[in-house]
Amino acid sequence: MPVLNADPENQRSNGNVDSSELVIPKQTSPRPIHGWKWAIVYASMIPTTFLFALDNTIVADIQPVVLNLFGEVSLLPWIGIGFSLGTLCVLPWGKVYGVFDVKYVYLFVIALFEIGSAVCGAAPNMTALVVGRVIAGVGGSGMYSGTLSFVAMLTSLKERPIYMAGSNVIWGVGSVLGPVVGGAFADSSATWRWAFYINLPIGAVFAPSYLFLIPNMDPKPGKTFAEKCRMVDWIMTTTFLAGSACLVMAITFGGTLYAWSSGNEIALWIVAGVLLIVCIVVAKFHPGVDKDYRLYPAHFLRRPILINLQVQMFLVSGLVLAMTYYIPLFFQFTRGDGPLDAGVRLLPFIISMVAFALVNGALMPKLPYILPWHLFGSGLVVAGTALMYTADLDTSNAKIYGYCILVGAGSGCYIVAGFPVVQSLVALKDIPNAVGAMAISQDLGMVIFLAMTGSIYQNLALQKVSEAMPALSAPDITNLIAGTSSRTYKALSESERALVTPQITEAMSDVWLFFLLAGILSFVLTPPLWGYRSRVVKTVFSVDITDPGDKFKALAERFPGRLEYVQTNAAPSAPYGAAKDAVRNLCHTLAMEWSKHAIRVSGISPGFVRTVMTYYIETAPDWDLKRQYYGCMPRLADPRELGGAYVYLLSDAASYTTGDDIPVAGTVGAG
Repeated sequence: MPVLNADPENQRSNGNVDSSELVIPKQTSPRPIHGWKWAIVYASMIPTTFLFALDNTIVADIQPVVLNLFGEVSLLPWIGIGFSLGTLCVLPWGKVYGVFDVKYVYLFVIALFEIGSAVCGAAPNMTALVVGRVIAGVGGSGMYSGTLSFVAMLTSLKERPIYMAGSNVIWGVGSVLGPVVGGAFADSSATWRWAFYINLPIGAVFAPSYLFLIPNMDPKPGKTFAEKCRMVDWIMTTTFLAGSACLVMAITFGGTLYAWSSGNEIALWIVAGVLLIVCIVVAKFHPGVDKDYRLYPAHFLRRPILINLQVQMFLVSGLVLAMTYYIPLFFQFTRGDGPLDAGVRLLPFIISMVAFALVNGALMPKLPYILPWHLFGSGLVVAGTALMYTADLDTSNAKIYGYCILVGAGSGCYIVAGFPVVQSLVALKDIPNAVGAMAISQDLGMVIFLAMTGSIYQNLALQKVSEAMPALSAPDITNLIAGTSSRTYKALSESERALVTPQITEAMSDVWLFFLLAGILSFVLTPPLWGYRSRVVKTVFSVDITDPGDKFKALAERFPGRLEYVQTNAAPSAPYGAAKDAVRNLCHTLAMEWSKHAIRVSGISPGFVRTVMTYYIETAPDWDLKRQYYGCMPRLADPRELGGAYVYLLSDAASYTTGDDIPVAGTVGAG
């Protein structure tokens, strides 16, 4: 702990100093740019989050139009799944931002996103469109991670929540507008291609800011490029992405492209299982990379509360994204809506979700208990999805809107709550890993839910519609169930539409049942959260870790004296020595920096000091061996023996002692 000696004889003022003059300065801003430059930089980063969110849902209402143009019904689900699969790179990108210059990585992922958007807009076939969506997903996840990284690096802890909240609101707005914008382009003369081309001019407008105003920030300035590359967990990144892709293909292709019992389908399941098992092994043993840089921290698997929160994030994020696809589809078939009208009908669901997410963000610091948010939220999700399961052709619009609002409000209660919660449940060094684990759970939920609901809907609709209209081929039925804008649906007579619509609605009811089961699982997982309190949710964004030092510096400038750092850390020789060196260097640096203010900085190292707790250590039979291993002196220090060091350092006798370290019955380096 720091000890300040205020020496009144050395005050710069001859008289008493009025307390009102002792103004403690606020924490110095961590960013090198201020004023209008910072405003432009932040304003230019926000659109990247907006475009990423927009692209996440923009294809919800353009699939029938795309299918009419390209055909290839087996690839149709992949224009949504492909983007979500690309977003699984959010965790690797987070690791990359922690190693390489943030600005250069940010510019690279923006270019990648724009290239993917251009490929989508100019796609000559379905395969090119899917490839473009994957590229855009990879780049978009990097943009999202980069914006969060810049905000974390360029803001203080006190102002960070404001900027983070701005990013979250923009994310919500982009998610809301995605289906609406996509439907509007699909119904306009500009065509669906501009749903992707629109990203290019927006990126061009803000390009000067990205190139010339965003500052360079290298988190590892002393490392070469080769050394930085070795800090990235390439093995686990590759196996995780490959395993996830195989799993998604197995779910998506089953019953549509391949029979469930076919060799191709079985091979996909086996490869996916093997690769994901390899991921777990690699996370444990992290070959080729230091454990501090591994993609996923294996010790999280020993924390049930962390696993619970990741599963909750997986369930709620997957449910929300999949709902944005099936609510418009439900209105298309039951109300005869076009893409634009169906997208607009999604607004009650999205707006209620965003509103309750903002309420959660505002109240979480005041009500920092985990259980109520998850219990109430998952309860609303269960109620809303259960009611949606009962919806049919005769259910009124008002009731369906109400059901959607229940699901949206419930999911909003905890869809973002997990991020600040996990930060309070792990050690400081594990906070980036915890946030990354939640982010990958979020993206994985989106991918798996889209794949599973697509498989359920297509398989059941194919079966039910073929029973009602045996004359339709399987490709025609797949085209039909894509939406009311599909070529096959438009070719049907009114009587034929009346025949197939109940079958499609019935198939869709199993999708609502899947959502209901996900909500029930989320609800069942909430009791283990009882008793957990996010103990620092209230202060995690307001604690100023540099503020004590600033206050001591300000006081010492007014009352020149001493600043003493007392070290009580103890560990085996190697880490203890490293920690000692770090504190010594800190003292030396502060001593040089603050010497002009007549501030002296030194440290005291008590080593092992006898307390009530050490009784059990000294009585242990192997204490002598441990003492030799730790490098201790033959006896423990008495707390009163520290008094001499304090008296000396806080007296005028130590007027020339600064930047020093005084060991008292110390361990390593005591001699």
